[in-house]
Amino acid sequence: MRGSMRVAAAALALFGSAVGSLASSPAWGAAAIQELKLSNGSPLLGAVDSGPPRQLVIAIYETGCKALPKGHRGAASLLEYIALEGPVGKTQAEYRREQFLINASVGISLDGRGLLMIASAPPQHLEAALRLSSELVRKPKLLEQPLQVARQRAIVRRRAQQQDMRFLTDLVAQRTLYPGHPDAYSCISNVKELESLGLEALQSDWTTLTDPTRVAYASVGPMPLAQVRKLIESTLINGSKAAYQAPASIAPATFPKPSSPGGTDVILLEQPGVADNQVAYIWPQTLTVDTPDFAQAEVALTLLGNGFAGRLMQELREKRGLTYGAYAGLSASLPQYASASFAGNDKVGRLIKELPEVYRDFVAEKQTEERVGIAKETLVTEFRQYTELPQDGFFIALTSRFFGRDPNAWRGRPERWAAVSTASLEQFIKQRLNSKPSYLVVVGDPQVLRPALEQAGYAKESIKTVSADEL
Repeated sequence: MRGSMRVAAAALALFGSAVGSLASSPAWGAAAIQELKLSNGSPLLGAVDSGPPRQLVIAIYETGCKALPKGHRGAASLLEYIALEGPVGKTQAEYRREQFLINASVGISLDGRGLLMIASAPPQHLEAALRLSSELVRKPKLLEQPLQVARQRAIVRRRAQQQDMRFLTDLVAQRTLYPGHPDAYSCISNVKELESLGLEALQSDWTTLTDPTRVAYASVGPMPLAQVRKLIESTLINGSKAAYQAPASIAPATFPKPSSPGGTDVILLEQPGVADNQVAYIWPQTLTVDTPDFAQAEVALTLLGNGFAGRLMQELREKRGLTYGAYAGLSASLPQYASASFAGNDKVGRLIKELPEVYRDFVAEKQTEERVGIAKETLVTEFRQYTELPQDGFFIALTSRFFGRDPNAWRGRPERWAAVSTASLEQFIKQRLNSKPSYLVVVGDPQVLRPALEQAGYAKESIKTVSADEL
């Protein structure tokens, strides 16, 4: 096992509307994956994996930042840091020592859709690890001194993010296109929020986030799931009469139509005085994950912008010398795909104009069997990397299940990529990717970017200016 934080990253997408219909959902279709019910009605989904010598249990509180009041997004970072201190009644050193002695890992992670309480331990110590996690939920160290430490760490991290222009590009795009949606960086706060939240607010937020009626469970490891259920009942449920309540469904994000007569709205995030500038073009997409059309798009965008073999890198870096890097990507959680790059002040004007030109040339390009074959091999290699452990496949299946998709469809990704022919791919590109970008997001020095945008033909009224302090 590679640690609970890798698990947290893989499992953050578990939250979704499908939990509410578990009882009426069709069978998984995979014998290794089981679905049980706890005494309070909470679902427990799990799989037996005899490979790793550890059992993982995740309590999935279907609350998350979407359940917090306006102005409380900062609670996510603050509470994650406070949880590192352990429960009331133990010093941080005692809390860490207790985990060390049983070779356990306990922690929380917050996302827009929910809070994860993650416990991992060898089977013989799982009960002790679950009791630790239960203690942390019941008695978090919501005291003034831990809050001050958490606030300092959260502010340092947030200010570091303010210097990460690639992160800011994604953040301003998602905040502008999908305001308030839980899948759009909904737990990222500004420094002002981090400074303003006090103990009373955090205590209320913790109660909201750890609502005992809104928790589902998942587990994977060498133990029989019935044995895990028994331990969850005795430690995490522990006689609670709080009956599980299925959450309301979460509507998928909707891609907003641009308002500019020219067809492309511009979002300018001002970073005065910087030497490099980020440029990202965004298009809408309405594809469903793990379908033949989605596979076509994955191959197409791999050809366009995956590494040095991608057309964007070949043209913008190798031939034109405008940038050190360029990429294209397809989102599985938001209805968009993007092409992005960055350039210095002396070249960003050309990059703004020429990246769409490279995209248009790609759409019109006749693809070769060799390049399509390389793209497919690239996707298969990456697939093997992110599914190398049995637990990886378990989390992909859970993600699919909680979003209402076929939990076994991910296994067919290599076959769907293999089925993409050069002729069908060219047709798909021309039919589905042949459009102007809906949004252009630029991050950098406004004194450089405004003239560059105007020279590229973007009208002043199409440009929305945003300050990093607003995010």
